[in-house]
Amino acid sequence: MKGRCSTRQLCGSWARTSENVNLLDPETGEEVGYFNPIPTPEPSLLPGRFIPQIGQFDWPAIDLKPGQTSVLRLSGIKVNDPSPSHQFYNVTPVGGGPEDLFVSNKLLPVPPGKYLLWHSDNSSEKTQIEVAEGQTVEVDIKRQ
Repeated sequence: MKGRCSTRQLCGSWARTSENVNLLDPETGEEVGYFNPIPTPEPSLLPGRFIPQIGQFDWPAIDLKPGQTSVLRLSGIKVNDPSPSHQFYNVTPVGGGPEDLFVSNKLLPVPPGKYLLWHSDNSSEKTQIEVAEGQTVEVDIKRQ
C-alpha cells in the first residue's frame, strides 16, 4: 500500500477493487457509511465498531479507537479463463452463507476463509479453495 494513514483511519489495499466498501453496524447490520476505494483508499472515520463489507461478503468486525489506524488487507479470488468471451463463476463460503456471481479475469474481493467455486453452467463440479488474509488466489482454467 502506498501512502500513509493518519489517525482515525481505516487503511487497506483496496485499490484493486472499484466496489464500494460498506461499513455496517455490527449490532443491527445496518449500513452506517461507505467509501469508494478509488478516490478514497484511506478514509478517515470516527471511532467506533464497524463490519467492512464488499459485495456480498462481510469482513471481521473492527474496533476503531481515537488516534488508531486499522489496516485491512484485501483478499480475493480471480479465475483466469482464456475463453474469448466472459465466463461466469459462483463462489460461496464452505460453511454456508451468501453466494456471489462474478466474471472471469476480474478480482472478486472476499474475506479470508474457505470457499466453494464453480462455473455457473456446471454446479456439479465445485472446487474448494482457501484464501488467507491479504492473499489473492488465482485459479487457472485450461481450455482445449
